[in-house]
Amino acid sequence: MRKEKLTKTGSKGRAGKTVAGVLIAIAFLWMIFGITVSARARQEREEMNRNYLLQEKRLIGEVRSALAEMGYRNSGVTMGRIVYEDDTMEYRLTIHHGKISALGDEERQELLEELSRFTFEDEMGRKYHFAVRFA
Repeated sequence: MRKEKLTKTGSKGRAGKTVAGVLIAIAFLWMIFGITVSARARQEREEMNRNYLLQEKRLIGEVRSALAEMGYRNSGVTMGRIVYEDDTMEYRLTIHHGKISALGDEERQELLEELSRFTFEDEMGRKYHFAVRFA
């Protein structure tokens, strides 16, 4: 009788090891799949970020050129991007120039209106406008 118990226990042990092995293999594959998916998502985010950076640099250059044509050469132009949890973005453009600082409210408003024509569109067709402030 003892031999029967050992045989039964032995076969249950093999089945348990097989199930454990399958579960470990599934967990390993799941982990590899998860790493691959997250790496792909990270690459897509990095590519999208590079595209936005190119658009932002282009726009800053255009704003600087326009300011130079209006008589505000060597303006300091900085841009900040805020990305919200729902992936919407907001841009803030800050312009530094002594002559602009000396402008009256009405003249600043005219300059703001002129600068409001600058926008860019991303690959999904979303158009971005900028909140402009003078410092």
